Amino acid sequence: MSPEQQLKNELSRISPTRKAAMLLISMGVEAATPILKTMTEDEIEKVSKEIATIDNIPPEVLFYVAEEYLALTNEVTIDSSGGLNYAKKVLNSSLSKDASQPIIKRLEVSDKNVTGFQLLNSLEEKQLLDIIQSEGAQTTAIILANMNDLQAAPILAQLDLELQKQVAFRLADMEDETSPDILEDIETVLKKKIGSIFSKEEKKGGGASKVAKILENAGRTAEKNVLEALKEKSPELADEVKSYMFVFDDIATLQDLAVQKIVAEVDAKVMALALKTTTEEMKDKVVKNMSERAAEMLQDEMQYLKDVQEKDVDDAQRKVLIAMRDLESKDEITLIPEQKTTSDDKGTEEDESKVD
Repeated sequence: MSPEQQLKNELSRISPTRKAAMLLISMGVEAATPILKTMTEDEIEKVSKEIATIDNIPPEVLFYVAEEYLALTNEVTIDSSGGLNYAKKVLNSSLSKDASQPIIKRLEVSDKNVTGFQLLNSLEEKQLLDIIQSEGAQTTAIILANMNDLQAAPILAQLDLELQKQVAFRLADMEDETSPDILEDIETVLKKKIGSIFSKEEKKGGGASKVAKILENAGRTAEKNVLEALKEKSPELADEVKSYMFVFDDIATLQDLAVQKIVAEVDAKVMALALKTTTEEMKDKVVKNMSERAAEMLQDEMQYLKDVQEKDVDDAQRKVLIAMRDLESKDEITLIPEQKTTSDDKGTEEDESKVD
């Protein structure tokens, strides 16, 4: 039995839930969150348990899981055409760019219609140098001759001086077409080396931190159910997941400037709904970082809200957390808890103007 067939037999014994967990890990939190929202609480609980137990996914395993996913997707589509371009469209529309690109690269490596020279366009400059520096002057010249000029120029410039001279001479002297047999040999070597590079890039990790990031965006109901289920099975694992989490009420621990910027980014009606069932500490923290007029309007909004559903509150809190993460990604705020200051410190600190 070939290693490939042996791997496929082993994968056939992996449960669908675990395969779904692998795909969610490869998608990234942003792409996985809306998918989780379509699941039942029982499904979220099961798939989260699997994610928490996956430390990393070997690239060859992720490749076949993605391949199986594509096959299932193809069964329900009206368009009967397939091929690499179709696979790219499915992956790009289903996964985040960071998740889809490594899988697409491996598909390209295995596709007989994609040449080794075409794959060079997918490599970064350092990766190209690593490949070329292990080759002789003639092979390097042939590789550079089959790359676009803008990509080849910095590579030639970074070669050792002696190799640079030899490669430049061979490029200039390369008037006749290279033998097809030589090109085929070079392409075979390139595909093997590039495939190895892509495999190293593709390792994905799960674990407690991954579950925490997903639960932060899945809403309080799902968060509560999953953590309770994890606690029953492994209290240590549940505590580890919680240690990675930043939940809505943790905003109350942030510095005032960070809270002011978050409040400025969120619609007052959304903030009112998000605060409706939260702690008094959290409400006070937000109100004190608003202007008097804005704070009165917020409190009026909260008073008007009657019989709100937990799902609506979850959605509002999720929107606030998304705004907060967006500000963090732009380096406009840091999620550092507010330090308790002494009376001496207070005299030397000035808060920025409150949000109106």
